[in-house]
Amino acid sequence: HGFYWFSIGGDGEGVEHAHGKLPFFRASSGWHDLFSGRGRKVLSEAVEAYLQQQRWFAGKARTLQKVELIDWFDLDGSGPVASVRLLLVGANYSEGEPDAYVVPVTMLDDEAANELHKTHPSSGIMRVEVANQHQVFTVCEATWSDEMWQGLFDAVSSRRRFRAQHGTLSGTRTEAFARLASEPLGRLPHTVFGGEKINKSAAFGERFILKLFRRVTPGVNPDFEIGRLLTEREPLPFVPQVAGAVEYRPDWAQPMTIGILHEFVANVGDAWTYTLDELSRYFEHVQSLPPATSPNSAAAVASEPQPPNPESSGLVQLADAEVPTIAQETIGGYLRWAELLGRRTGELHVALARGDGGAAFTPEPFTRLYQRGLYQSMRSQARSTLEFLRATRRYLSEDAQARADQLLQREPDLLANFTRLLHGHIDAQRIRCHGDLHLGQILFTGKDFVIIDFEGEPERPVSERRIKASPLRDVAGMLRSFHYVAHAALRGQSAALIVQHADSTMKDWAAFWSTWVSDTFLRSYLATAAPGHFLPADRAQLETLLSAYLLEKALY
Repeated sequence: HGFYWFSIGGDGEGVEHAHGKLPFFRASSGWHDLFSGRGRKVLSEAVEAYLQQQRWFAGKARTLQKVELIDWFDLDGSGPVASVRLLLVGANYSEGEPDAYVVPVTMLDDEAANELHKTHPSSGIMRVEVANQHQVFTVCEATWSDEMWQGLFDAVSSRRRFRAQHGTLSGTRTEAFARLASEPLGRLPHTVFGGEKINKSAAFGERFILKLFRRVTPGVNPDFEIGRLLTEREPLPFVPQVAGAVEYRPDWAQPMTIGILHEFVANVGDAWTYTLDELSRYFEHVQSLPPATSPNSAAAVASEPQPPNPESSGLVQLADAEVPTIAQETIGGYLRWAELLGRRTGELHVALARGDGGAAFTPEPFTRLYQRGLYQSMRSQARSTLEFLRATRRYLSEDAQARADQLLQREPDLLANFTRLLHGHIDAQRIRCHGDLHLGQILFTGKDFVIIDFEGEPERPVSERRIKASPLRDVAGMLRSFHYVAHAALRGQSAALIVQHADSTMKDWAAFWSTWVSDTFLRSYLATAAPGHFLPADRAQLETLLSAYLLEKALY
């Protein structure tokens, strides 16, 4: 894990590193030389290379022209080496609007960089030789730095302001901060999370959790806006309270939300992980059934009436049917959790529809104009997705290419599904929603579910995420997640299971699980959401909207 490097070229540019080639720069005094002249150019190019390696970089499908520094902040003093800098960088593309990213960085000596490299091999960004210290340092990402997290937390708790070249970074607090910080805070111990998620978070003393956004756009982040409403006006016990935020206010544009401080909620993991565990038990159970048994066989349903087929009847009609005995026996207790999750989702939408947050939250009716706009937006996204598939088809395996061709040949049929949005006026309301609801956005406490992450789909700009929509868009996200997790769990099963049951039969059992879990969730949701009067009373209209959102979610 040592940092072996050597100069390539007369000026030391290009350094061979333990985890790849890092840009190299000779600085006279440290940090300050990286933010002007040639140092700024080398730093920008180093961050550009670093960004393109990260899972959270959203520009992989676009042609990146350059990355430039927008602004930077010193979070923990003005030392030449030990300080942490919060960089705001802009990614410019050959087409479309630029993106902005938050990249915290720190400068480490070889011993500290070695230790970081052991657990985070891709943390290095560039090498810097500081002439007046006769030493070489590595600029690394600082999301594992105590100083970075403490600096952001202090910005909120003390309402600190940092002035930089082109804007101000400031911390704000909500009414909930004082309630959650009922005792003197001091320096709370903290633990950094993140895993596979796009954003990074740290828990402070099991009282707060601070989330740092990677990609930021102008406008108040919906996670802060909606979270504040559900903290101060419509509090819900299954939504964490918002305690504050860190915002960047550029001199020339709207503010950007950099991070949000929430109430910490003890949990045993997210609902996706819990559901995967439940599905493992489900597949073990159906594996014990006779090998010839399938979910729709006579042996499975015995003498009870054949349940409706969701492919021919639709999910809304299915929600009126009773769950068959075989589903109750094989799926078991998870059906109760699906029912609870449907109720919590309905309660969330009813609270958001009360409209107590001013014009930004007041429900609005569907209009013919909105329906046409929705239709055009969904068709446009579908065409864009399929065009991208055509352009990248050659990179797929032969089997995947064959399936891609099947889908592409059905493009006219797929697009025709959206035309039902234009068949008559839909009597419904649009409200503020979660925006990206799925099992990964739900925490499981062991007794209840907690809904988190109200920022919406991070691929979309904040202005678009703040647009009101039918809450069925959230419902479609959950239904899609049930389908997705069932097949993810199936792929994770052992080869022995597939040998005992034909692959097609196991896929039938996966579809059977997702069908009846979705049915239970939807039935509970519709009953809970009814008092909000934002859903179509007509079942056909309800089916039309839900089907359109499901297709949009699958394409997204």
